[in-house]
Amino acid sequence: MKFLDDEWYEMHVKKIGEVFSVPGSLNTQLVEVYRNVWGIPGNTKWIKYVVEKTMITSITRGEGEDTVPDAAFRCFGDYKSYVSVCQGRLDPKLGILGGVFKLEGGVMAAMPMLPTYDKLTACKKLEGTEF
Repeated sequence: MKFLDDEWYEMHVKKIGEVFSVPGSLNTQLVEVYRNVWGIPGNTKWIKYVVEKTMITSITRGEGEDTVPDAAFRCFGDYKSYVSVCQGRLDPKLGILGGVFKLEGGVMAAMPMLPTYDKLTACKKLEGTEF
């Protein structure tokens, strides 16, 4: 399976269902926008996560920069940078602070979401994923 392909996405959704099983108080929305997917210029994919009571209640995905949905937070980055996060070579928080990723919605406003985002990132690290 290849990172962001259909098989990976199905496994990712399944893993999220297993990991996000304890309610809390966080409510938000996040869209991750992956640019130049698989090294193809202009190939943009996105995944939107809706979080209610710290549980991910909705996951949708799409293609194209012009179809990226609105959300409280939108994070834009190159595919290779997201791969670095999945491989543990780049801390996503440092990537945002260092300008590797562009976060719409504000870094300070995103702080309460960090533990949830860490769990979400762990759900992307699926055994057998090729990049």
